[in-house]
Amino acid sequence: MSISVTDVVPIEELRQHIEFDGDDRDALITRYAQSALDYCLRWCDDPTWKDAEDVPSPVVTAMLLVFGDMFEHRTSQTEVQLYVNRAAESLMWHCRNWSNTTPTEETS
Repeated sequence: MSISVTDVVPIEELRQHIEFDGDDRDALITRYAQSALDYCLRWCDDPTWKDAEDVPSPVVTAMLLVFGDMFEHRTSQTEVQLYVNRAAESLMWHCRNWSNTTPTEETS
């Protein structure tokens, strides 16, 4: 994906979302947030989203939820089973490209 997460959500808001005050983990925060954004963009599979402004607000909110989960459970070693974030999927549900077509395929 070519959309940068910090173009979608500023690093300050990412820090605020995970309640982290310092800036010494910005690279780690950005890496997890970018992975969360990439996950959400792949899940929705809308090829028309080329810029940060194209990403709908529900998908941005879903990305923050996924990012929070990823950051909170970043070691992935837990005795509690972790599940898919249903709230994030619900937010993205109506934004998903269910037709599995690109705009050029639709006009053909």
